[in-house]
Amino acid sequence: MRAKPGCSIYTHSRTALCQSGARTGAARLESPDGARDGAHVFHLRPGPILSSMFNQFLRFLIVGGLAAAADILIAVAALESINLLTEYELDPWLKLAINLGGVVCASVVAYVGLRRWVFTSSQPHRAALPRFLAMTLGAVIANELALLGLLSITPLSYQHALALTLVATAVLVFEIARRWVFQAR
Repeated sequence: MRAKPGCSIYTHSRTALCQSGARTGAARLESPDGARDGAHVFHLRPGPILSSMFNQFLRFLIVGGLAAAADILIAVAALESINLLTEYELDPWLKLAINLGGVVCASVVAYVGLRRWVFTSSQPHRAALPRFLAMTLGAVIANELALLGLLSITPLSYQHALALTLVATAVLVFEIARRWVFQAR
């Protein structure tokens, strides 16, 4: 049995450890016929730890997308409903209040989705909810500061800087939610 360059294969545990650059990953070795000796060709498959975290991150992104959609749909529907009832231009403060309603609904979608589907947490609400709110507020502040910093010290366009900060914030929020907000007991 041969390993790919940069990989070490441990036949006693049927595990391959591969290192490419600064990233290290683990995978399982599977034989098509279930044999364990070195005479057979083994296929490298993602291990349960990596694949479950990848699936968890995908679910995290789906919940985030649903929360963003809830925010937009609720805020736009409320704004359009009020516009139909009045002939005057709405005050900007009223628009902010409408948006706040959308944000609250999106936060409920995110909290329930993360708690029940992404992390399947059994943390009591009295512990998880304040942590979730602190994480959410911290993420907004970190995102704004990172965007300000990138726009101030790099030649990146607004769109590129925003995309970079959103990706970095999503990864940060995922890890904080996984390790602190909805941690397994």
